[in-house]
Amino acid sequence: PEAIAPLSLASKYTKIIIAGDNHQVGPQISVCSDFARENGLGTPLLERLFSHYKSLETSKTSRLHTSTLLTNYRCHPSILMLSSSLFYECALLSRSTSIPHPNAPYPLVFVCTSLQQSGFACLPDRCEKEADILLARAIEFLNSWPVTPGKEVAVGILASTKQQVACLRQKYKKYRYQMKSPFNKRVEILPTYNIQGEEFDAVFISTVEPTDSQQRPWDSVRSICNELVFNTVITRARSLVYGVGNPFLMQHLGTHYSRNCWSVYIQRCIQCSSLHLSDSCRDTPQLASVMEKLSDLVSATGTEDDSTILDLVPPDAVIERYISDIMSRRDFQMSHKLVQDPRGNVAWKDVEVESGYESSDERE
Repeated sequence: PEAIAPLSLASKYTKIIIAGDNHQVGPQISVCSDFARENGLGTPLLERLFSHYKSLETSKTSRLHTSTLLTNYRCHPSILMLSSSLFYECALLSRSTSIPHPNAPYPLVFVCTSLQQSGFACLPDRCEKEADILLARAIEFLNSWPVTPGKEVAVGILASTKQQVACLRQKYKKYRYQMKSPFNKRVEILPTYNIQGEEFDAVFISTVEPTDSQQRPWDSVRSICNELVFNTVITRARSLVYGVGNPFLMQHLGTHYSRNCWSVYIQRCIQCSSLHLSDSCRDTPQLASVMEKLSDLVSATGTEDDSTILDLVPPDAVIERYISDIMSRRDFQMSHKLVQDPRGNVAWKDVEVESGYESSDERE
């Protein structure tokens, strides 16, 4: 409803521009009432407009009123590829110069703090254990981060519940004294559902969260397994995404959403040897059998793009892969095509099929 107030001032001569991403966290995160959600207030204006114009995508009206920015200058190509394949039909292009941490050559990492396969209770001691592991790994990576004179290293430590955020902040008071050269390092501890607009060199995610009596997310809108929250979180990182938790819990909670994002994330970590076990997990009975079951679970819910993982390849090679994927998925004869200028910038170029000539209207 707040969006309607400024729109009411528009006349027939007014042009309204709304910018945002309907695949990331938006105003719906603040709608707490189930009754309000059921009656449409959980659907933001941007998503309403996107759905409306998508239904008209074969018409010229859709082409004139929508524009998609394709080039990303923040995320490492391997981070962006995950987001692009899950949410944007492989249409995003990476122009980032970010490099992975030397201790994490593949920028997606997951550390198993538990391998319990059922009865996912959010116990206080489990939350504290996960917080300790997460903070220890974060400080370890900060202390070994390559130093660039005059540049600050920013790290986001994230959790999906207020209780876990409070636990992390309390424990960080002890861990902060283990940090070397703290003056050029910034650490922020934030909830995963309230980080829009933030940007970090690395994000460390505590994935523990409560479930209801039927083993579903306690808060389905703010859960780290919610697709919008997941996409927002991983795209805050330039060089590293580091998840900590129970992979079986993440895989299970993800089945309650249209996209099982964490299952795909864990599958890529397995394929790229960036799935690690905490010390307590190494003593799990029949460990080999448990890990094989985990691999089978996440493979069963993976996406078609997971068969090929591009690891540590030059940005130009990533762009060539993206262009190839886009060309194989889209019909360009109707309204537009993808072009690349001599400087390497990629843009959509409208094609006026009816008149037989190409317009000069270009969109990033």
